Amino acid sequence: MDIVQNVGALFAFIGLALVSLGQWWRGIRYKRDLIRFEERAEQERREKQMAVEFLHNLTKDIDTGKGRESLYPAITHAAQRGTAALGACLFEFDSAGMLRPAAVSGLFPPLKQLPDRLRKPDTLRADLIDHALRVDWSPDTDTLVGLVARDGKARFIPDALRSHDIVALEEPALRTRSIIVAPITFSGRRLGVLAVANPEHEQQFDAGDFSFVKSLGDQCALALHLHELFQIRAEKTRIDFDLSIASGVQKLLLPQTLPHSAGLDLHACYRPAKQVGGDLYDVTDLGGGRIGVIAADVSGKGVSASLVMAMAHTHLRHLLRQHGSPAELLRRLNADMLGEIQRGMFITIACAIIDTKKNSITLARAGHEMPLLLTKGDGVSPPRFEKIRTEGMAIGMVPPAVFDEILTEVTLPFRPGSVLVLFTDGLTEARNPDGDEYGANNLAHTVLRTHQYGARDLNQEILGSLEAFCQGTPLHDDLTLVTVKRLKED
Repeated sequence: MDIVQNVGALFAFIGLALVSLGQWWRGIRYKRDLIRFEERAEQERREKQMAVEFLHNLTKDIDTGKGRESLYPAITHAAQRGTAALGACLFEFDSAGMLRPAAVSGLFPPLKQLPDRLRKPDTLRADLIDHALRVDWSPDTDTLVGLVARDGKARFIPDALRSHDIVALEEPALRTRSIIVAPITFSGRRLGVLAVANPEHEQQFDAGDFSFVKSLGDQCALALHLHELFQIRAEKTRIDFDLSIASGVQKLLLPQTLPHSAGLDLHACYRPAKQVGGDLYDVTDLGGGRIGVIAADVSGKGVSASLVMAMAHTHLRHLLRQHGSPAELLRRLNADMLGEIQRGMFITIACAIIDTKKNSITLARAGHEMPLLLTKGDGVSPPRFEKIRTEGMAIGMVPPAVFDEILTEVTLPFRPGSVLVLFTDGLTEARNPDGDEYGANNLAHTVLRTHQYGARDLNQEILGSLEAFCQGTPLHDDLTLVTVKRLKED
């Protein structure tokens, strides 16, 4: 009986010991899991903190206007530091679609097989690394970097020494033991590849490192996209500043006030389609009751057109006072400007000289829109409209031998009540929402309806008619309008 009791007590003790041991082991496992959980939480916290610091520093660099060549080292340094890697490298796409190393941090091993000339025993390690960082990578190859670049999927090889995807080099310090390669992609657009290799102390990268590098690749893509937007904004600001200066200079070229001439009422309007335009007008007192009036248009718009027009303006001001004939002025201008206008650009000009003593207009055109002339009736017949037709090619298109032969001029009466309208095609070719052009007929009808008005009111009526026709459709070309009304005889 005692033996049975003793055996029972022994089994009870063993059972209790096993229960206690199980509870102890569960406690150990719980503590171990808790430690692992805390380690993972700490790793995630560290990754988040590093990502925040990385983006913060990168944003500061972007705001200070640093280029990519300054941003790339910050990226590779963050990748190396965050994974305790011996080396990190960032590859970017060049204009030919090839990947090239753009920045390296630490000792990043060669990932391609070395050429025979570098496999010699006396080859310096620095030469090997320099070669590795100069090699271009094709995204169409089966290399690790090429695969990641092509399909946008990150790769993680913990034990690269056993991998057939990594070249085996004889130099121990240059062997790839462990590697992570992640794409840098934003909204499907491939920007580059980020790689880290060989953790410190002969270790291997783990899943946490892989997650960190992939996350860093995404953050890099966002940062590089923001950098591009910042560069575009900065460039736009610079261009806007340059255009504002060019616009100010161009306004100085246009007459600030029109000359006063007895018997003439003059008014001019100018509206560029962009901040800087390619139209020009000028009104010059030539003395002796003579006024020179010019409207001109350079092919194209923007800064290049304004520069050509500025050159033409300089010549015109000089030639107007030298030549009493519009045709002679245009012939000389073509000869002077032919070598100053780049191929594909040209200038159209309408030039009129009004003589109030002779009540006449002498006009020549170099490929320009035909001016409109309204002649007041004699009290019985109504006012009569005509387009002043003369032959002529645009300035800068053909050599003087051809230009001079074709150009003609005409002299017409310009009696009291008559109206002369010079304009550029930005007026007549302005469109409404249906795509219809305003045209010379609408212009003529408006002038005919309001020819009793002064020159300023006439222009306002024309512009009002144009705005009503266009119904808010913006101008697609520069607009110039010069109106001259004959008031009385001297």
